Amino acid sequence: MTGPGPRGPAQPVLDAPLEEGQLSATLTESGFAETVRSGETPMPKALVQQLSLTPPPSSGGDGLELDVRGVLGGGGMGQVLLAYQRSLHREVAVKVLRAPSAESAALLVQEARLTGGLEHPGIVPVHALGSDDAGWPLLVMKRVEGVSWAELLGTSGDPRWAAIAPGGDQLEANLRILVQVCQAVAFAHRRGVLHRDLKPANVMVGQFGEVYVADWGIATRRDALVAGPLVGTPAYLAPEMARGDAAAISERTDVFLLGATLHELLTGRPPWSGATLREALEQAASGRPPPLPPDANPELAAVCRKAMAAAPEARFAGALDLRDALEQVLRHRGAAAVGRAAQARTEALARLVEGGGDDAQLYALLAEARFGFRQVLEAWPESPDGRAGLTRCLTLGADHELRRGRPAAARALLAELPSVSPELEARLVQAERAELAAKEHAAKLEREALHADPEVALRPRVYFASAMGLFIIVLGGIRAFEPSWFERTEVLAFISAAYNATFAILALVFRKPLLPTRLNERLALFVVALLTMQLTVRVHGAFVGKGAAPTLLQELSLLAAMLVGGAFAFHWSFLVGAAIAAAGAMVFSSHPELTVAWYTPVTFGTVAGTVVCWRAWRRRDEPLP
Repeated sequence: MTGPGPRGPAQPVLDAPLEEGQLSATLTESGFAETVRSGETPMPKALVQQLSLTPPPSSGGDGLELDVRGVLGGGGMGQVLLAYQRSLHREVAVKVLRAPSAESAALLVQEARLTGGLEHPGIVPVHALGSDDAGWPLLVMKRVEGVSWAELLGTSGDPRWAAIAPGGDQLEANLRILVQVCQAVAFAHRRGVLHRDLKPANVMVGQFGEVYVADWGIATRRDALVAGPLVGTPAYLAPEMARGDAAAISERTDVFLLGATLHELLTGRPPWSGATLREALEQAASGRPPPLPPDANPELAAVCRKAMAAAPEARFAGALDLRDALEQVLRHRGAAAVGRAAQARTEALARLVEGGGDDAQLYALLAEARFGFRQVLEAWPESPDGRAGLTRCLTLGADHELRRGRPAAARALLAELPSVSPELEARLVQAERAELAAKEHAAKLEREALHADPEVALRPRVYFASAMGLFIIVLGGIRAFEPSWFERTEVLAFISAAYNATFAILALVFRKPLLPTRLNERLALFVVALLTMQLTVRVHGAFVGKGAAPTLLQELSLLAAMLVGGAFAFHWSFLVGAAIAAAGAMVFSSHPELTVAWYTPVTFGTVAGTVVCWRAWRRRDEPLP
């Protein structure tokens, strides 16, 4: 390493290969933020800026491994230089002693050995521990391409925030940095090492969001703690550090320092300050930090207060516990952001419900709000806003469904809630009863329509009528060979009895397909009444000795009268059959000789006319009776 420095002209010599990297350190303006040891005065930043380093010679013929390129920063006992490692063609950070002494040299060696044993992504790697030509130790480390966290905190408008906090939420970005710091510190604790000087100035943030815990100059092993001089940064000291109580210093001391860093994130300044160093130390020893801003996140404020509890046993047990608490806050903050978006959808939903808006738009808003609040509750089951928001959006959806007469949909929405307000439950029950009554009424009308529909069981009726018609055709054939038989009343009575028996047999065969509706039942009963009337008239005629013609005329007249009644019971088309039967009766009364011969064609025409007219009017969609 070339160039004059505060330590004289001695040149460092490395005896081991190094790795690539960079370390950047930033001194704060206030001495309260500088790491100090009892009896040591921090070196002001102005003095560091006055250092003059001579650039390396143009030729590497002097055999030096490191060429000094500049000053990266400095602290109480040391100074961090930017150097170029010739053998590996890379820049490295080199920590040297500001004012070499046996004590400071021993401390630098201790720092190198402690840090060298902490191989963690969040801890600046140590490449080598070497010495200059005067024998004083120097520590070669990775150069971190980035900036100290303290510098970022002091410049909220720094363009580098764009890469670290892409969404613009700097508090969330800072909390995530602190989470990574906690993980690195927890690793050190597991290795038995306490940092004792955690603060934003000792955290490096890389260009791509990498986080490194740096400056382990006053770190110590947990089992090597002994009473000694005050060490640490006055603005962040834990109470036990300010009191010099070495026995009380533990992993929870580092937890306090992490809490003090969180305090600075929330307030913009470290917890301890004062007109004099003594005043700051008295504040630290009291363990009573200034109050947090009233607008601070309540959950985050609670985490900060617990981490900075005056009694170590009241703090988080370790850095990982603090990390878990911070990650929970981050989850809850994310959930709260989703909840705010869901709340906006809920407000729009409320306006739409009141205005009787479009179903499609309303369902879209309801789905978005419900999904948002469910996401909130998944990330934060105890979220009061999430539960209240979900209740409100589902209640609004149910209200809309009730207004539209859809209680089943309303019940499905409210089933997602643990409880429903009595008023809404009463509305829902009333709507369900009304819907049930409407469904029962509709079902009744449907059943009535089914029972009155002549299309039901039409094919079985056709088969039945065809079978009965075949019987009549057979009778007609018999009459053609023996017409005299049909002039005797007792023969007519026998034929009627046979016809009724045939009807009864066919009715038994076709009873299931013929009788599923009341219309078919009524039609069957009407036919039974007609056949009974026919049999009665003919049997009576046979008993009293009435001739065939008067008996058939009486029968046809009664048929016309019964068809008129059928018109009122079934369909107007029965009047056509009644008219044909009445016309036949009038003709037969004037010409009795035609009665026996033309009775069958007239009755056939009566039935055919009724059926044809009924079917024709049904095709025109005439309402059924």
